[in-house]
Amino acid sequence: VLLPVSQYAVITVFVLILMGGVFAGLTMHLLARRRSFLACPTAIGLLIVHAYAVAQSLTVVANGLDDGRRSALYFVGMLGGAVVAMLLAQTAFWLASRRSTGPVALAIGLSAVPFVVWIRQIVVAVSGPSGMPMPMADLLRWLPALIVGVTLVWCRLRPVRRLAVWLVVLLALWVIPALFTTIQYGLGMRVLNGDLSEMASASGQVLPLALRVEILPALLALALGVVGVIVREVVQRRKLQQPITNEPMKAE
Repeated sequence: VLLPVSQYAVITVFVLILMGGVFAGLTMHLLARRRSFLACPTAIGLLIVHAYAVAQSLTVVANGLDDGRRSALYFVGMLGGAVVAMLLAQTAFWLASRRSTGPVALAIGLSAVPFVVWIRQIVVAVSGPSGMPMPMADLLRWLPALIVGVTLVWCRLRPVRRLAVWLVVLLALWVIPALFTTIQYGLGMRVLNGDLSEMASASGQVLPLALRVEILPALLALALGVVGVIVREVVQRRKLQQPITNEPMKAE
């Protein structure tokens, strides 16, 4: 299959689909600086690739399922999650492909956590049975905060409407990792045996704990963004205040 469709890999499937939209959008944003490109054909091509990958993978999964109610619920759940990821990938593409800074900063900030999950899957695949090195795990823990902090400095606070970008990105940095942890915990509990009410209850108990832990990266990103913007403003003002020393050359 093209996608690892499984209740134990729902976050991986979501990230694989979403990051395709982010990468395609950023590529269009960079190319549009030199010449004009139509984003619509790229968006259609992205949708076709995602639709084929989802259809091919779920067809293989469906061939291995029985005709029971639980299997039907499993299939519909996996399909629904994949469709939501495809729609979010399209949204991310259109945000990241814009020429203005605000939408692109929003796309980068919202995809910081999924991007690190994407990187983690690569590291796990390369590490093999030995597992991920602890220094790498610590780096990946704080990497989303660094990405968001640098993005906020690049975005700045002018015009004032970009404050909304700051709020949304920081809130996403806090909530998205907690949601990923909660969803993976609820779906990955084998002892629950597909009991939806118990899965929802278990996830609800984990969510407050995850939010309490994930507040630290959001605070770090906020601090990096504020300090970075202040430093950038000071440097820019000093450049503007430098006297102009260009004088006409005297004839010898």
